[in-house]
Amino acid sequence: MKKLRKQAALVLTAAVIVLAVTAAAPPARPVGLGTVRYTPALPDAAWTAAASPSAAKPPAAAAAADVTVSDYDALVAAVARLYVARDTQFRIRYDGITHKEVGAILDGNKIWEDVFSYDLKETTSDLDYLRFNMRGTMQVSSWSYGSFVLFEFNQSYWTTAEQEAYVDETAAAILDELNISELSQGGKVRAIHDYIVHNVEYDDTLTKYSAYDALYSKRTVCNGYTLLMYKMLAEAGVPVRAILGKGFNGDRSEIHAWNIVRIGAVWYNIDVTWDDTARTDAYFLKGAAGFTDHVRDSQYDTDSFHAAHPMSPVDFDPSRDVTPIRSIAFEISAGAYAVGSRVALPVSVSPAEAAGGGLVWSSSDPEVAVVDESGVVTVLSEGVAFITVATTDGGGLAATFTLTAVGDSPPSDWAAADIMALTARGVVPEQLQLGYQLPIRRGEFTALMVNVVEQVLGPYTTSSAPPFEDIAASPYSMQIAKGYQLGLINGMSSVSFEPEGTLTREQCAKIISIAAGLVSQSGIESDAALPFDDSPSIQSWAVPYVRYAYENGLMQGTGSNFEPAGLLTREQAMVIAERMIERYGY
Repeated sequence: MKKLRKQAALVLTAAVIVLAVTAAAPPARPVGLGTVRYTPALPDAAWTAAASPSAAKPPAAAAAADVTVSDYDALVAAVARLYVARDTQFRIRYDGITHKEVGAILDGNKIWEDVFSYDLKETTSDLDYLRFNMRGTMQVSSWSYGSFVLFEFNQSYWTTAEQEAYVDETAAAILDELNISELSQGGKVRAIHDYIVHNVEYDDTLTKYSAYDALYSKRTVCNGYTLLMYKMLAEAGVPVRAILGKGFNGDRSEIHAWNIVRIGAVWYNIDVTWDDTARTDAYFLKGAAGFTDHVRDSQYDTDSFHAAHPMSPVDFDPSRDVTPIRSIAFEISAGAYAVGSRVALPVSVSPAEAAGGGLVWSSSDPEVAVVDESGVVTVLSEGVAFITVATTDGGGLAATFTLTAVGDSPPSDWAAADIMALTARGVVPEQLQLGYQLPIRRGEFTALMVNVVEQVLGPYTTSSAPPFEDIAASPYSMQIAKGYQLGLINGMSSVSFEPEGTLTREQCAKIISIAAGLVSQSGIESDAALPFDDSPSIQSWAVPYVRYAYENGLMQGTGSNFEPAGLLTREQAMVIAERMIERYGY
């Protein structure tokens, strides 16, 4: 089942919290740091929570922990995973935590707020889905054992792990049957909404609260409707949240749950429960103005929540529907640009009409380069910045461009003549004609060596595609394919070449020697003595190639050393390429 990223942090519902902190005990005994209980408000007021577990007594010796962590983020992640797995009681050991930090964790509902805001990338069963599956009182107790604290969590849920596995399997089968992968976002919402309305009935006994009940028993209350809508929309790639509040019918109100979904840049309300029970479409993709009989709980009505989830003021109009992007990639994956330059980074999306879903651009280092909303980059200072473009239609797709910003500096004096001659031959790719002191990348070096071979022997035509899955966006994909068939290079794995990776000098010696053997149409054997102080550090597989490159004047050392693990710069590679052409081509 496709697992997709969900939306922003969930703010917890109104809570009843009891915090009890015991007095400090003698160091030899465990210190009880506190017990926190949290009883969430749940829809359908007829339901009564089970009695909360009694506070645990401090064990004389620390019980075995299910998980050990050493920072708060790891604690939150561990709790989220164990909740998702429907573990009813578990212990987490936290090493190196102070009493003050424990107090901050136990203060209010922080631990649960953070757990229900933690996105487990591999599942749609976390975040809002997890929050609305919690049953009864949540409790955590903590005990200090000097150098570590033991947290014990007790929890009950509306479903078991086996039932959640059934939900995942059944929801996936339904989505396959609905065949909605090619539909617009609005089309997906419509198909899932109608499926639930036609196949689920409201549970008048007020005992069925889960998506499992909706799928297995075909009956549930609004909590289950909301959970099933959330699960199926999230799996289908539609941004969705679960909302708790009150529904009003004249003077009568009740605690109620519903969803909001995003289509394009704005969110819409959708209440599949009321559409089902009233046999109407009156609550399908409603704007704020058409949804006044629903009032959110306060945590869904804050400035920050509204900023993250801007609601459409009007009901959904099919003309504002969005076709989701199914693939996104830069036409080239990397490039070097001079400081002060502006460049538009071309990005391809599929299908072409899906661009209406919107793209958002960002730079990993705005001091090196900034990017505007249309993808135009301004290079500000030397360095490397990763330019990312991501979809905003809920598909969770993104592509990254590696931008190297270089000063407008000429080649070093010792390399200038060779680089000028090589450039005049048309051998140097345009992207390499700046940043001469930068380390050369795997794709760049392969392109340079292939160009040398073709300069001497003439154009080479590939007979089949290479097995590498990561070269399509490289500006050197064609030369990499040729280099692979010519035997110049291998991949980092059977399917990966890593064109943006670097090469060591001994790796370069191998490629140079093989290329030289091709253009000279001779063997590359050599038993030349190496004069370098660090010759023993050259790996055994590389020694024959280093000997050949040294004997034929293609590679020299750096002073008294060869530096086999060092990196070759662009200008060094270009000087070697010019030496090869002069030696073997003319």
